[in-house]
Amino acid sequence: MNIQEACLNRYPSPQSRRRIGYELNRLAQLFQIASVNDIDWATFTRATIGALLARPELTNRKAASQNFTLSVIKSLCEEACFQQLMPLEQYFAIERIPNFRGNSQHGSPCLSSDDIRQLLQGCINGGTPKDIRDAAILAVGLGCGLRRSEISGLQLSDIDLDRHLIQVLGKGNKLRYIGLNANVIFYLKQWLEARGDGGCSHCFVKARKGAHLEHSRPLSPEGLCLMVKKRSSVLIGRTISTHDLRRTFASLLLSNGIDINSLRLVMGHSDIRTTQIYDRRDEMMRINSIAQVPLLPSLNF
Repeated sequence: MNIQEACLNRYPSPQSRRRIGYELNRLAQLFQIASVNDIDWATFTRATIGALLARPELTNRKAASQNFTLSVIKSLCEEACFQQLMPLEQYFAIERIPNFRGNSQHGSPCLSSDDIRQLLQGCINGGTPKDIRDAAILAVGLGCGLRRSEISGLQLSDIDLDRHLIQVLGKGNKLRYIGLNANVIFYLKQWLEARGDGGCSHCFVKARKGAHLEHSRPLSPEGLCLMVKKRSSVLIGRTISTHDLRRTFASLLLSNGIDINSLRLVMGHSDIRTTQIYDRRDEMMRINSIAQVPLLPSLNF
């Protein structure tokens, strides 16, 4: 078994395999080779990885994305070591490369009502099938809290507009159901009408330049992520990630009194401690209460 296949076989779910496959292809492009199988593992050292991780294509990404790339590289090296293509001491040196540290504990702030309105209105006003598709993707991310792999993997058969439900195949191949509110249904109906029934079974498909749809090719998680970044940069003046849509969904539900265990089920978390990361209500109450204390005397000008 070659190194790339061995690395992919570590991940059982189709979503994970697609994401890892994309990252392996991207690494091959950065090394200017046809495949990671062509790497000369005997000369692939800690210094080689350090030089790669210092390239602008990688340093401009968030710490979580950088750490994902690093984890994939370490998996490749581990497989190379298992197959006796890399000396053990060399692998140990690579395995000890520390993870990147993020600059913010909480990440970017949630989207405001104005941000959401500008994003959706800006897309839908374009009028092309691609614009309508992007509005529907944003609506599903903000209104259902799906991960980017779950949005890209959504099937036409997963959507039941009559019952106001979608079914989602999440991490670990766990199936869950999410209710659709009227606003999400509106954008989905617009998209499904523009998309039609032909092509692949995925709900969201790729679009070529000129906004023509490629019905036979599903939109990848990476393509979805790039779309969100481009749309947000143009429409609200700053770049957001697909996870910011999910974070906003969680924040809005908690602010409207949804209990945290219900949110856990909707978001597909196995452990409620993961869901609690999204709950900053007490923290914000403390911050706002401090602002109300008259610490300084009033001055008459």
